[in-house]
Amino acid sequence: MPFLKGFSHPLPEPQAREFPYWWSVEAHITVSGEYRYTAKKKGFSGTYSFKASVYGSLSDDTEDYAFVQVLQELNSIDWKEIVTSKSGQEEYSLSNKIKPEITINYVFQDGRNLSFDFEITRVPAPYPCTVFKSPVKHITMPVCSGEKQTRIRYDYNKGIASGSNEVRVNEEDICSSAETSRDYEWSWKEVLPDPKWGSHHTVHLTLKLTRMIKKHLREKA
Repeated sequence: MPFLKGFSHPLPEPQAREFPYWWSVEAHITVSGEYRYTAKKKGFSGTYSFKASVYGSLSDDTEDYAFVQVLQELNSIDWKEIVTSKSGQEEYSLSNKIKPEITINYVFQDGRNLSFDFEITRVPAPYPCTVFKSPVKHITMPVCSGEKQTRIRYDYNKGIASGSNEVRVNEEDICSSAETSRDYEWSWKEVLPDPKWGSHHTVHLTLKLTRMIKKHLREKA
């Protein structure tokens, strides 16, 4: 504890805030999209849709919040890809081979709002086959950034066609309500200047926070 020069009594240290709550967090996301690549003598295209969930806990951490991801689930997926070559077209069902992973990186506090920063791993395309022995592109998956500057490398926000990928909740709402649920939707389209390549997707995300009383406070009650 610090002392002020000339005084023998220590100065009081700043008191860190402490809410009596922590929150159980669920994020359920549905994604559907398409992509295509057209070259001189070969190409590929694909369609996909999947549902995934993330579970974790949120707690106050001095002047900010700490999120701990406990579990992620890929609930369902439908993924088809068509590869074209001189010999014709061949269709592949990839539903059992591609496993997108969703991660909530952290929760960023902006004033009285909490922004959730998450990403889904990009998927290489096409899936390895006889015509393409290695991936040509990586399919951009949904990204939601709590701090926009941390996702500049993806240039993701430039492709937002409708809606918003800002997943935010109000601090007062989650403290005053036993359960807070919010829905977010947006659509995205590739904007890279490459006439051979195109992709787009739509996203629906439901975020649910359930307020819980901290254990040591329950025991005192």
